[in-house]
Amino acid sequence: MAYPVEIRTQRLVVREFCSDDAENLFALTSDPQVVRYLEFEPTSRAESQGLVDFATASSVSVPRMDYALAIVDLSTGMLVGACGLDVSADDSHSADMYFVFRRDRWGQGLGSELVPALIDLAWGPAGLNRVYAVVHPDNAASIGVLERAGMTPEGTVPEVFPETTAPKGRWRDGIRYAILR
Repeated sequence: MAYPVEIRTQRLVVREFCSDDAENLFALTSDPQVVRYLEFEPTSRAESQGLVDFATASSVSVPRMDYALAIVDLSTGMLVGACGLDVSADDSHSADMYFVFRRDRWGQGLGSELVPALIDLAWGPAGLNRVYAVVHPDNAASIGVLERAGMTPEGTVPEVFPETTAPKGRWRDGIRYAILR
């Protein structure tokens, strides 16, 4: 178990969520453009607060199964994203990795800076052997980030993403990328 997590990269600090993060997380996850390639629709303030509460509670669970983490700009201290590793209930040495950034931070290479640091967390303090990520097939930016980090496609995951351009109730398959230690 790794607690508390604090990872520093060139421009980012990845740390545990705290109660002060709820409003900034809401600003991030309520933006329809930000969540368009994610597994959920824009969140409410209450849902964002629930995510922070979940992250706080799960951070001290033994064994730790969820690493839900805040991404903070190193120079400003502002929350600019969220990321994490969700340890598989079926395989305690494998985790689903995810990350999301505020729209004004897209295209700056932050994902390519972040993902290797998350993989290092997985291999080191989290004690994992495999990391995977399920990505929307239209999310070329995230696919590029995963491939630059050495992750390779494994196959598809059926009906994991809500279809935002079709009537409600339709779903899209995702592509699973993975890397082994």
